[in-house]
Amino acid sequence: MQAVGNPNRLLVLCLLIAQAVPASARPLRIVTSFPPSMIELYRTAFRAARPDIEVEFVQRKTTAAVALITGGERLDADLFWASAPDAFELLKLEGRLAPLAPRDTGTPPVVAGYPVNDPAGLYLGFALSGYGVVWNEAYLERHRLGVPQRWRDLTAPVYHGHVGLSSPSRSGTTHLMVEALLQSQGWDEGWAVWRQVGGNLATVTARSFGVAAGVSRGRFGVGITIDFLARPGELDAGPVRFSFPDQKVFTPASIALLKDAVNREAANAFVDFLLSVPGQRLLLDPRIDRQPIRPEFYAEGATVGPNPFAQNDEAATWSFDAGRSAQRYELINILFDELITFPLSD
Repeated sequence: MQAVGNPNRLLVLCLLIAQAVPASARPLRIVTSFPPSMIELYRTAFRAARPDIEVEFVQRKTTAAVALITGGERLDADLFWASAPDAFELLKLEGRLAPLAPRDTGTPPVVAGYPVNDPAGLYLGFALSGYGVVWNEAYLERHRLGVPQRWRDLTAPVYHGHVGLSSPSRSGTTHLMVEALLQSQGWDEGWAVWRQVGGNLATVTARSFGVAAGVSRGRFGVGITIDFLARPGELDAGPVRFSFPDQKVFTPASIALLKDAVNREAANAFVDFLLSVPGQRLLLDPRIDRQPIRPEFYAEGATVGPNPFAQNDEAATWSFDAGRSAQRYELINILFDELITFPLSD
């Protein structure tokens, strides 16, 4: 009878086999705040481009996604894919991101005063969103109000009780708008503007989408929001219109490789696809309706609305500091609520 082999050698062999199991033993896992409609379009397109890579999406609100990544029982994931730059800065400060090489997209380093990619190389922008005002034409005509052409127009007494806005403590979208004005106008002047706007508010909505929805339903006539939340197809009441005031603010939605990622090759393949021409063209699908990061789409006239790359001269006097924004994130939220939200509800 043949002797059984050395148990120690068998143990070593088992360990080597375990270590040799490829990262694809589990799917590429992406944590994202984007809606299912957008996720499914990218899932289908990426599967067609890379049928060898299985992808699993974990969809959460931005704050919940950050908590999943940074919490005590950290989620085993490879990529973080979201809109809010603050979220990426918070993960960066927590040491949860890994270096991610930039791709050649032809995009300038800064667009309309905002860095497209993280200067430290830890996350990459893939789409642009513009901030502006959404308005209800019938409401404005009924109240004999003009369409605001400048941000400061919203401070005029004629708009008292006719403006809607979400709180930055409830909405990452609003937080970025508040921070952008504070950085471009200066701390004292910026808060003076926000307090004057606050005096004209009809309400502070519970979420970002509530601003465009409130305008659509005629609860108030004008709202401050982001372009993709003001799409008529997303609203269930009257039609609205969206316009960009004098100082146009654009911010990138981004993607980052997580520090503990195990499927790094597959993760980089998804990033490659996201920033490729086919991946960028998906953003123009009406079900997504985002602005691509690649300038060639604007030269082709494939996009609707202002060209973010044409705003660089306009924004030359300031540049958004995402690091500063992350460091004082909670301070801005508290001050806004104390100065504007809570007095309005009293």
